Amino acid sequence: MQVAATLLAPMKQKKKETNKKTTILETPYKKTEFLMGTVVTLSVYDKGKEKILDKGFDRVRELAKKIDVNDEEKRSSEVDKINAASGVKPVKVDSDIYYLIKEGIKFSAQTGGTKDITIGPITSLWHIGFPDARKPTQAEIDVKLPLIGYQNVELNDKQKNCLFEEKRNGT
Repeated sequence: MQVAATLLAPMKQKKKETNKKTTILETPYKKTEFLMGTVVTLSVYDKGKEKILDKGFDRVRELAKKIDVNDEEKRSSEVDKINAASGVKPVKVDSDIYYLIKEGIKFSAQTGGTKDITIGPITSLWHIGFPDARKPTQAEIDVKLPLIGYQNVELNDKQKNCLFEEKRNGT
């Protein structure tokens, strides 16, 4: 899965020089948790390495704190800060989040925008996972549509900052 590979790719791992041969399992070790508003399943095919699943989920939780936009009281994630400063000024983000955004934009481009990293203002209308979840009206969707477009995200590789060209009103 593209998302898992993108989320976990930057994990720093120490390589050990060994002569051991890796045994690949037919049926992987799996662990599933509900994180970031969705079911996340990690799989490991390397025999004897099931403990790495816990480290993988630690990494997902670490990144979730930086990208989660569902904490409406705090609005303290790096993505919340980017949204709040949209149309005004670029926001410097840590290298993990910059990498995720950059990869998300690449993926958006590869899919011709059918999987667009900037879809948040639309998906947030449903308020999924909250007691007041509902189907939005077409008029509500139409108001948010101009905010969608991965092409409207400016990245600065040198500064590691991100700017939405249009004001997104904290969404």
